[in-house]
Amino acid sequence: MSHALAVYGGLDPMKGEVFTVQPQSVGPEKRVAIQRLQAEIAALPQYECTVRHYFADGLYVREIHIPAGVVIVGYTHRQDCISVMVQGVLAIHDGGEAVMLQAPKTVPCAKGTKKAGLAIEYTIYLDCYSVPDNERDLDRLAARLFCDTYEQFVEGEKLCLPQ
Repeated sequence: MSHALAVYGGLDPMKGEVFTVQPQSVGPEKRVAIQRLQAEIAALPQYECTVRHYFADGLYVREIHIPAGVVIVGYTHRQDCISVMVQGVLAIHDGGEAVMLQAPKTVPCAKGTKKAGLAIEYTIYLDCYSVPDNERDLDRLAARLFCDTYEQFVEGEKLCLPQ
């Protein structure tokens, strides 16, 4: 007779480990390495990854499918988010240190972060953003949530400071 474990109710939803977003601490020389990689791979044949968009009240989730062997450089995040790798293995670098991520993996991602990665296996990666106004226009969301360079991020942050 086999024994199965089951959990039904009675779980305290507030127990468990807590992870919070830590400010991005990568220096300018490290960010330049990611920008240089982006410029170099722009000269190579490009692959258009499948991207899906999901919405719920106050929430936007961007899902990207990355085939094995594809190198990807992401946008600079203008807002903190939670990233979830639901499938695959990804070698990822944010200018600070390179790490190997294997699904399932959930990590907080600080605003100002720009990462590059190589999909070792077919990977599905999600970024989950707060959108309190329930914006659903993808162009407006892209302008609000992403920029290409850290300098654009810093400039955007200055515009949000009280004068």
